[in-house]
Amino acid sequence: MLFLYVKKYVVIFAVCLSVFGIPISDTRTLIPEQQTEVTGSDSACSGDVFSFPTGANATVGEAQLSMHGLSYCLMDGGNGRVLREKEMTKPLANASTTKILTCILALERRTDNQVVAASQRAACQPKVRLGMKEGEQFYVEDLLYAMMLESENDCAVAIAEAIGGTVEQFAFEMNEKAKEIGCRDTYFITPNGLDQEDTNGAHHTTAEDLCRIMKYCAFESPCAEEFRKIAATKEYSFCDLEGTKFQSLNKNSFLFEHEGIIAGKTGYTSDAGYCYVFAYEKDNTKLCGVTLGAGWPPNKSFKWEDAAVLLDYGCNQCVPYPIVLPEPPVAICENVWKEDTSWKEYGKDIKVDTYFDSQETTIIPLVKEGEKIIKEFDLQQEKFQEIEENQVLGEYRIIIEEEEIFSCKIRAKETTRSWDFPTFFRKLFDLKSFSEKINKMDGFT
Repeated sequence: MLFLYVKKYVVIFAVCLSVFGIPISDTRTLIPEQQTEVTGSDSACSGDVFSFPTGANATVGEAQLSMHGLSYCLMDGGNGRVLREKEMTKPLANASTTKILTCILALERRTDNQVVAASQRAACQPKVRLGMKEGEQFYVEDLLYAMMLESENDCAVAIAEAIGGTVEQFAFEMNEKAKEIGCRDTYFITPNGLDQEDTNGAHHTTAEDLCRIMKYCAFESPCAEEFRKIAATKEYSFCDLEGTKFQSLNKNSFLFEHEGIIAGKTGYTSDAGYCYVFAYEKDNTKLCGVTLGAGWPPNKSFKWEDAAVLLDYGCNQCVPYPIVLPEPPVAICENVWKEDTSWKEYGKDIKVDTYFDSQETTIIPLVKEGEKIIKEFDLQQEKFQEIEENQVLGEYRIIIEEEEIFSCKIRAKETTRSWDFPTFFRKLFDLKSFSEKINKMDGFT
């Protein structure tokens, strides 16, 4: 009886050696993840050239916009792509447009029903001011409305001291936040935007950076909804803790004259001139626009004219272009097995399903006539070996005019392992039909 069992397994072993050529000494170890960037055949690209749909208004084209600002920027609020600009990286004073960053930082860091007592420094701020007196107590939330609607300078300082402890510390936190958002040349000294200079330079930003700040405030921050609520309020009444009444009226007339404007902030100092930043959202179109140095007195209307030109361009020269994310690619692996692999697949390439690590299913960038849109898969290797579930295998990208506007990682859905002799036999004996055939061989029945 013992002889028959030994004979049976010797025959199985011989079959494997002759048919599959499996070496007995096959002791493959784990293969580390390959990180080499591979291009060419490993990238799958598709490209479109956008044309306006019939009936779309495409009249201005890329002709120079009629603008007053020394610098301006129009940005896609969905992905941060710049749609039109002039001197957008030039550092300039930006006056009270600074207060949008003061507002969002305070919203993100305040405590519920936080109270602040006005300091002497806050009470001594120049116009525009609420007129708070030293020691007077307010809810921080009420001061945020007064700062955003009426542009009260004393409110901005009181808020900064409530959140940061000191104006200097709050300014440091503002600059750190600006870097986190993606600003490249922003340096704020005051929370209200008044002209000031220290050993590191003058209070300034750029049109591009200010667009990115508004994009964060209006669309990305966890407090974006509350920011938009404050910025869009027409009038707001409140009291200090002793019952003295105050009222703030929104000075952002552009908000109420143009449908779709959801937030905005004006600014003026002798260094900055008239400035304006706005956010717009309607019909799958998100825009952020900035004009800096848009004239000096008596040309107060120049900032509104600039904003109207930018808004018109964004709405009429840029069209939402929905891009549905495709099915993720299948990764090819060699000399490996996975849980559902048959012994018959030894030595063959196997397919591993992947997924995108993005919650987005549709991307809607704004595009202009004649712009080239590229959608590409870029796998790190043509063929993989051992991979882990959730391992990054590559990237999917959407590129418009050589600028990446969306990307997400391609990750493995399954784990694979290298073939070895014990694994092959384990899978071989899992196949009942094969075992039955072996049992029917001569001498076993």
